[in-house]
Amino acid sequence: MSAHLASLLADSNLIGTTLVHAGGNVPGASPSTADLAGGVNILKLSNTSRAEIATDVRVNQGIAGSPAPLPDQDVRLRATGVVETVHLAGQESVLGFPSGGGTAPATGGYFNGIFIENEALARIDDGAIVSAIRDIRITADSRTDVLSVVENGAEGGSVGIRGAFSLVQLDARSVANVHDGATANAGRDVVLFANGVVQLVNLTGGVAAGAALGIGASASLSEIDVRTVALIGDPESAGGTTGPGSGSVTANGSVRLDSVSNTEVLSMSVSGTGAQGDLERTGSVRTFQALEFGFGVSGDVAFNHVSVTTIAEIASQSVTAGQALEVTAVDFTELTAAAGGVLFANHAGLGGAFASQDFRRQTRARTRDSVLISPSLALRAQSDDDLLTLSEGGSGAVANAAVAGSANFTATSSVTEASLGERTGATIAGGVLVDSQADHGLDSVAGANAANANGFFSGVATVDLAALDAAALAFIAGEADIDADGSVDVTSDLKDRVTSISAAAGQSDLVGEATRFYANDETGDPFDTNLGENVRDSDQLTTAVALVDVDNDGDLDLVQGNFST
Repeated sequence: MSAHLASLLADSNLIGTTLVHAGGNVPGASPSTADLAGGVNILKLSNTSRAEIATDVRVNQGIAGSPAPLPDQDVRLRATGVVETVHLAGQESVLGFPSGGGTAPATGGYFNGIFIENEALARIDDGAIVSAIRDIRITADSRTDVLSVVENGAEGGSVGIRGAFSLVQLDARSVANVHDGATANAGRDVVLFANGVVQLVNLTGGVAAGAALGIGASASLSEIDVRTVALIGDPESAGGTTGPGSGSVTANGSVRLDSVSNTEVLSMSVSGTGAQGDLERTGSVRTFQALEFGFGVSGDVAFNHVSVTTIAEIASQSVTAGQALEVTAVDFTELTAAAGGVLFANHAGLGGAFASQDFRRQTRARTRDSVLISPSLALRAQSDDDLLTLSEGGSGAVANAAVAGSANFTATSSVTEASLGERTGATIAGGVLVDSQADHGLDSVAGANAANANGFFSGVATVDLAALDAAALAFIAGEADIDADGSVDVTSDLKDRVTSISAAAGQSDLVGEATRFYANDETGDPFDTNLGENVRDSDQLTTAVALVDVDNDGDLDLVQGNFST
């Protein structure tokens, strides 16, 4: 066995990045004993990749006596930052311990706290002069893949309480840059490519079971900040104001700036609770209506806070292209927040779920304070997103009351911009295209179900709220000077697709017809001789108990039922 485990632990692909598990089991011989299990897992990680030609460096500037450059000469800068992590808390494994399952009260809880920074930076810095016979290519590529799973279960003889919580914070940066004080000359193409990919799965869940009391709670919280930038200009002023630069970018072929973000986030929180003692069980746990008392509570939260900034920009620079000049910013985002809980209890159940998403996005392809010369010029900004927000609360009780509820809240703010900005001067032999395209989708569903078999109350409520703000902008800004021999097309297209559903169902089943009044005419069973009528009179009083001398012994007997006077 030890040899087998050693081979597994030696391979990082076969185990999690972090793992925490704890366990305990007490036979529960006295009321003071208890089963406890819990763990805290925290990771802080900073990952930085840089490929850089520093300030005032000279590359391929023809030093005396140096050999002639080869015809396939390129200058390539590539920075790649990759983070792949798996974080597990509470999962049963051969490395863990048994927990819960005894006759004593059981309590358990686990927490994952994951904090990751991932940066890829490729740049030609201020004052550098770089030349290439063929291409100058600058690539920044960051990829962040994180899986966080927190599972917890607690099973006790009378009480089961469990919690599972996960907080994940990711900060991802990709920057491909030629500084506005740098000079770049290529015999063919100058290409800047920034790529940012984030994939996060954040899951929490578990089951708590106790004969008398079951309480379960779980929460998945995800905070994501993504910034992807392809920039000819000063990176400290991207998106802000800047003064004129002293550098230039020249290519006999094309000059292309591409900035692409791809973000996928799934935050899911589920829990189950059981508080169902045996029927007519004797012992220390109290019985009511022939059922061992059981009360269950379940609550779940799933929350996404995501900010994505994707910029392709020429700022304070002179750019000359022999074939084409293209500036493109593209963002694809898929977000899911789902929360759901279900509980079963003998006498009373309370279940709730809350799912929320806060999404902020900027996608911009633009120029400002620049001089552009090219046969053609195209600026394209595209953003596509699909958001799914789900919450489901479920409650089931055999007697008394079952209450369930769920709520959704989704807030978005999105700007997709393609623009020839302030003080841009462009001389274009062909056509100019400024195009902004945005497609936003939201599906939000809040549902709840509550039911009891022999209870008196079943309550259900759901709320689905959304605040959406979106703009697709395409424009030529003030103080710009554009001279094109071909057509100038400025277009924008915005599509919003929204589906919002809020649904609830509650059912409480009782024997008889509690909403009907049957007058006792003392001729026999009132249900046989009286058709009954609905209770409508506000002065009519009803009660669930009555004092009647049933056995004619002169003493009043307490009778339970539905009575009216």
